[in-house]
Amino acid sequence: MKKSCKMIFGMALASLLMAGCSNLDASFNEAVVSGDGARTVASTTSEPNHYVKIAANSTSGWSQTKKFQFKIKGLNIKANDSISFLVKPPYNATSISVRGAKKDVKWINGQSINGDTWYSISCTATVDDTELGISFYNSADKTDASVKIGDMKIGSKWISASFIKSNTSTYYDSPASIKFDGSNTGDEGNNGGNPAPDPDTVQTVVLSSSALIKKYTLSGVNELSSLCLGTYNGEKCMWGVGDSGDFFKISMSGSPKHMWSYDEDTEGVALGSDGTIYISTEPNGVYKLTNPSSSSTFKRIFKVSDASSMDNGGLEGIEYYNGYLYLGSQDTASLWKYTLDGTKKSRIRLDKLTDYALGEVADLCFDKETKTLWVIDSDEHKIFVFDDEVTKLKTIYDISKITKGNTESVCIDRANHCVWLADDSSTSILYKVAFPGI
Repeated sequence: MKKSCKMIFGMALASLLMAGCSNLDASFNEAVVSGDGARTVASTTSEPNHYVKIAANSTSGWSQTKKFQFKIKGLNIKANDSISFLVKPPYNATSISVRGAKKDVKWINGQSINGDTWYSISCTATVDDTELGISFYNSADKTDASVKIGDMKIGSKWISASFIKSNTSTYYDSPASIKFDGSNTGDEGNNGGNPAPDPDTVQTVVLSSSALIKKYTLSGVNELSSLCLGTYNGEKCMWGVGDSGDFFKISMSGSPKHMWSYDEDTEGVALGSDGTIYISTEPNGVYKLTNPSSSSTFKRIFKVSDASSMDNGGLEGIEYYNGYLYLGSQDTASLWKYTLDGTKKSRIRLDKLTDYALGEVADLCFDKETKTLWVIDSDEHKIFVFDDEVTKLKTIYDISKITKGNTESVCIDRANHCVWLADDSSTSILYKVAFPGI
């Protein structure tokens, strides 16, 4: 809301008397809490395009304490930053509080609400902080505790529902753990009737160690460099390549099988729409494999001439998307687009496309659902997500709290709601990781 308006209000929001607020939409009831900055709780008929549903993992968290509270971590809140978001409280909630990391720093303190209605929340931070705590209370024992919260704006930056989902945990003395249910998350949203996020804003998401679902030690797999999804004898699997020319089948439960070896430095692997497997080798080779059981069907189809002098810094990642092959190099963080018969269509320097630190392409993976290209940089321990035209950086995932080695593989697996990562080490490690919205 552009303008703050002082209100006189009684026992319930429904009986509010508005003074000097002719600019307000009729669907709003507003109450302003006195203090530093405008602190507003306004009911609204708007619903955000993207939200996350946060629920108590057991009924005891709500019924025994008459409150449900959680915190969003990893924020960069500065004193005097405006904070605004849409939220739908539990149907039986009677008040809301919004505060910082310390209990005594309260920016909205026990403001009355009527549950099960979308509210536009607005307040001003009074101190620098890295967390935002949100609490709901009721006056009687109830069992339902679920909250929907949309994209959040802090100062001039938008925080997506996806970020909120991956950085939310219980707050202080909440006895019940939380879960996420029925989320409609996205990297960008419009927060109801508020302005859409700046399309040039890059979301940075730091994945916590709790995002790790499972870790597998791949015995006998040396320097795993790339992964892709596939099938073998009718069963889903992953295909992997190692630096010593090894080709592996890895089951969805993390069991590897060595298929064959070839005298090449194999670095990237991708699956075509017809089942053909494409493999990149350093410095500049591009091969196809028509029978995963036999190295005799492993044939070179073309070379990337631009990478011929890159030696051990040449081709790393390869991906198939919409009938084209995309290839990335370690040196210069270059990305090439080629036809399947070896005609070069374009070359992009990813390190020149963004001001963020991106020094290499270790692996590539297209997410067909969101039409985005994921690029992993093993030196930075980050995944850079671009639009599928590779014109704009959208999101950065920091994976440093999950993987500690030379992480050179990334593979999106929406069927299993995870992303697979792997270390390029003497005994490779495979990580199954929960990512926002996957």
